[in-house]
Amino acid sequence: MTTTRELLGATALLAAASLTAQTPLPQLRCDEAPTIYPIGSVLTLDLDGRPGDAYAILADLGSGPIRVAGKTLRLDLGPALTTFANGLVPGAGRESFRLNIPNVPASLDLVPIYFQAVTIDSSRPASGIDVSNGESTILHVTTRVLAERFDAPFRDGFTGTFDPLSRHALRGIVTRRTVRTVDTDFYVFPQPVIGPLSPGGARVQNVLRAEDLDATGEPELITAIRWRAFGNVLQAMQLNRLDLELAHTDVRPDFTIDQFTSLPRFPNSGLDPSFAQNLANSRDRSVVRSGSYAVTPADLRGDGYVDYQLARPYPYNGVDSLLLDFRTGAQGVPGPGSNGQVLQLGVISSANPFARVSEVGGIPSHPLPVNPDAVTTGQGDSGVVDYQLEMLRIESSALSPFRPARVASPNYGAPVAATVLPGNSQVRFEFRGADDASGANATAFSTNIDDADGKQWLQIRVVLIADPVTLEVPEVDTLVIPLQ
Repeated sequence: MTTTRELLGATALLAAASLTAQTPLPQLRCDEAPTIYPIGSVLTLDLDGRPGDAYAILADLGSGPIRVAGKTLRLDLGPALTTFANGLVPGAGRESFRLNIPNVPASLDLVPIYFQAVTIDSSRPASGIDVSNGESTILHVTTRVLAERFDAPFRDGFTGTFDPLSRHALRGIVTRRTVRTVDTDFYVFPQPVIGPLSPGGARVQNVLRAEDLDATGEPELITAIRWRAFGNVLQAMQLNRLDLELAHTDVRPDFTIDQFTSLPRFPNSGLDPSFAQNLANSRDRSVVRSGSYAVTPADLRGDGYVDYQLARPYPYNGVDSLLLDFRTGAQGVPGPGSNGQVLQLGVISSANPFARVSEVGGIPSHPLPVNPDAVTTGQGDSGVVDYQLEMLRIESSALSPFRPARVASPNYGAPVAATVLPGNSQVRFEFRGADDASGANATAFSTNIDDADGKQWLQIRVVLIADPVTLEVPEVDTLVIPLQ
């Protein structure tokens, strides 16, 4: 039977094949073997372009990217920029270069060199300017290296969550998902719950477990949180103040029911009635919205949710529970709130364990206003609010097979990489050594490659982190590991 993994792999291969068939010109390629060019070897560079186009192949020691005249250059245009070659693309549509490397200056030993071609259509010189993909190589003195070029990561055995259409480089990817904090085993409370939407002021803390968020252990950005309007009805409302702070916490309510007593087996596993105590047990606190909050009936989405209008994303670690801490300011004469949320109860036989602690003003049971900065404790219940969260995964990864060092007792040197890092994107390399290709007696993954010294086989994990604001993704073109 065909598995989901096999279907995804086939889809990625078909997409890559389609991309190959439709790749626009010009295209620049360094030869794939040998990957690294020692003394006395030859650097091979091929340019595919439209016959008759003028071209210039630029070389630089920095990677950019830089936008120039609407084009993206994978060069930083620094003082080291030089023209490697120029001319007209021949009638065959390919220009090839073979550069003998008689020696390597000490200043260029293990230094990435970046290439990119610029072509001009002679029939329309003002608008017919194109740029190729970026390529790179790393010159070195010794031939004792391990090297990855990432010309075709899937073909070369890499697995992971990187861009499946990556060619000529390993490229990160950004993925989005939407999750609802609902559980079919929970009891849907039959009345609207005002919670932090009360004009009489409120302090409300919720905790969402990792499983409520369908977390997989991978870091994500929370870019939106929405509440579900009870009965799919939304009234116009404006609150002068609605602040929301998010934090990680180890608190994880366990709603397991004892089959003999019908009561929760772990009643104290949830939040504490003290707001301060819950904050004391949290970390990575961040205010994601503050100030006034206004909605109109037009803000009700087709799926019944209403946006809390976050001002900034929150970096969720994908492992811990998430604490939501609301503070709503009282305004004027307290009165009943005009909108209610949908709430589920994890336990119906008891208020424990607490998944929610709240103190709400302007409601029949508490008609007086509530100052959210002064109230210290709240009433607890097992309520899990029906939220919808938008999650953005900016971290992707690629895992290599174990590669042979082909030397006895290898001493791995500091890795050198040719990367393209737009904005605040990042790349992290992790390594582990083993005794054979199957990973026998493998060391733990470490950013310090020295931890793999002495092991004949080396595995590489590349972590690619997109810019959290612009969502631009990093690329890795070449990775070299000297063997000392």
